[in-house]
Amino acid sequence: MPNSIVNILQERAQSQPDKRLYTFLQNGADESATLTFGEMEERVRALAARLQQQYAPGERALLLYPDSLEYIIAFHACLFAGLVAVPAFPPRRNRSDTRLQAIAKNANASVALIPQSMCDDLPQRLEHNPELARMQFLVTDAGLDTHANQWRPIDPKLDTLAYLQYTSGSTGDAKGAMITHGNIMNNSEAVRIIKDLWGEDTTAVSWLPIFHDLGLVFVILQAVYSAVSTALMPSNVFVQKPIRWLQAISRYQATHSGGPDFSYQLCCQKVSEEELETLDLSSWKDAYSGAESVRVTTLRSFSDYFSRCGFNPRSFSPGYGIAENTLLVSYNTGHQPRYCGVDARHFSLHGEVGEDVFVTDELDQVTGDAMESHRQYIVSCGTIAHGVEQLLMVWNRE
Repeated sequence: MPNSIVNILQERAQSQPDKRLYTFLQNGADESATLTFGEMEERVRALAARLQQQYAPGERALLLYPDSLEYIIAFHACLFAGLVAVPAFPPRRNRSDTRLQAIAKNANASVALIPQSMCDDLPQRLEHNPELARMQFLVTDAGLDTHANQWRPIDPKLDTLAYLQYTSGSTGDAKGAMITHGNIMNNSEAVRIIKDLWGEDTTAVSWLPIFHDLGLVFVILQAVYSAVSTALMPSNVFVQKPIRWLQAISRYQATHSGGPDFSYQLCCQKVSEEELETLDLSSWKDAYSGAESVRVTTLRSFSDYFSRCGFNPRSFSPGYGIAENTLLVSYNTGHQPRYCGVDARHFSLHGEVGEDVFVTDELDQVTGDAMESHRQYIVSCGTIAHGVEQLLMVWNRE
């Protein structure tokens, strides 16, 4: 078993150099850029060689990119160079971003990696962000004077720090979870096992932000780990026109794709009945839902509306994850989710389900009761992932 994603990307580049790894859809429809395993590994080594020339192993690098293939290359280049990547997002023009500044300060980053496209308006982006203005900046996709063969090979240990994943900050200041190379490998294997569909016949589509743990671990890293051809689009492109996500699934006959509950709600609200005629969602075997509360009403509405496009309600895979566990904690796969109907008043007052409990694994049985004041439905987040039980036992002992 390889020790790191560094080893895996090198092996994939040797054994499957021409297999397409990532396809980027800048506008959500047209292919603006692609990367095979061979191309990806060569570009990563070239940038890693440049980073090795200027920075020492263990130094932190803040990644300030919009969703792009350049972002993915920079992240992996940090791993190849022994730097600690800090996935983040570009500062906004002429506006202060307190969360981004807090991340920069807490991470104690030596350098901020940016794309060439940010250079022209960088002063406007930094004017109201003094914590960022004090940093050194390195443009990673222009003026490269290094070659892939200048990279000095490294062999990270399982306990070597790979990157800092900052939490959403929804319950306080954003905190950085320390993710090691071993954490990446263990969580990637857990995802592969519990999803049970990754492989040669698997394709994925994603609009999820790369800096977020769901997009980074479930999509970007898993694509390398399990050799999954993946089509990507910027998150704002999806939000502006949600059908672009479903059109990409239909076009590439994707088997795996998903997002938070709101993304399924948005599709129900914004996709017209005429547009349904253009979609084929029959290939979609794993429609994961996570990163926020999973609502039974959303699952039912999406299933009812898109069933005419071939969507199967059994494809829904609610899950639960936290950055402190790299990502995956539990996941539902292989069967339709289970729904637990409880007395809403009792549950609200006592935090327990009480005696009036109704459990089903059929959405059709979740009737209008879900709208009645006395009944609240809770969606199961599935099975505990491989290795998580041992982690929970350690926490309990502490």
